[in-house]
Amino acid sequence: MSGLRLFRSLRSTSRTALSIPAPRLSSAAQETRNNSIDSSISRPFSTAIHSEAPNSTPPSIPSPHLPLPDDAKILKLPDGRHMGYCQYGSLTGTPIIFVHGTPDCRIDLTSTPKDLTLMQNLNIRWIGIDRPGIGLSSPNPGRTVSDWVPDVQNLIRFLNLEKSGYRILGLSGGTAHALACAKLLPREQVRGIGILAGVGPLNAGLGGMSVMNRSIQAIVMIMREVYRGGDASGIREEMRLVTGDWGFGVEEVGYRGVRFWYGDEDVNTPVEHARWMAERMEGSKLKVFPGKSHFSIWDHAEEILTDFLQEE
Repeated sequence: MSGLRLFRSLRSTSRTALSIPAPRLSSAAQETRNNSIDSSISRPFSTAIHSEAPNSTPPSIPSPHLPLPDDAKILKLPDGRHMGYCQYGSLTGTPIIFVHGTPDCRIDLTSTPKDLTLMQNLNIRWIGIDRPGIGLSSPNPGRTVSDWVPDVQNLIRFLNLEKSGYRILGLSGGTAHALACAKLLPREQVRGIGILAGVGPLNAGLGGMSVMNRSIQAIVMIMREVYRGGDASGIREEMRLVTGDWGFGVEEVGYRGVRFWYGDEDVNTPVEHARWMAERMEGSKLKVFPGKSHFSIWDHAEEILTDFLQEE
């Protein structure tokens, strides 16, 4: 239900989805990334295990036989689990917490020099987080959608974002988790909630969705980082949560002014989902991009992010 980053790279190569090598940045992308972030958020993985629990044993490195990106970060959570995350853009910029889709991980939407330059130019501090069982994050079997919010709070606290505030951007299958954050995080800290090509709850219906596209998409978006843990348990858990009862209704979120951006040719997360949710959320705003699909909507990244940065 996501994977815009991978899809765009596949469109420009002849590789098939089943032979994707470990992702590597081009020299231009690496230079852009290195120049656009403070050294304190770009240091090697070996120095980037942080702990919320002093004197605790550092978390084990998932699948050490796979090369780890230099931008990989791990936060040790109070219960001993670890949370993988990354940061791009400007350290002093406006924080946007990215809630990835399914199957997907923390590094989506940040793979090209254009993406990284845009975040720098817009003065964005982009924070991508792996959900439990995905990428660098420990599993949390049997969890609910809302159980993830305390994990996010730990990272917010660690990064000292409480005073500055932050925005939450949910992509595709990350909608439920983004709205859970809107519902449960301290209201005075949350500066904005955005949903990009988001999946609505099951009771939003399946109108406008293509079964074939959903199946193909699931194959195309098999990413190395998603399955770093060596199995599909994290994805199974994600699908259970995304397609089941979220544990709350969208009308219970209680956050005024949620922004929605959708393409009118999206058959993976159709605009009908946005309209259904927007009708039930006070003060919400929906922007529909003509001729854009689930993937090509990111062609409007600058417009979307600029809109998201506007104060209410």
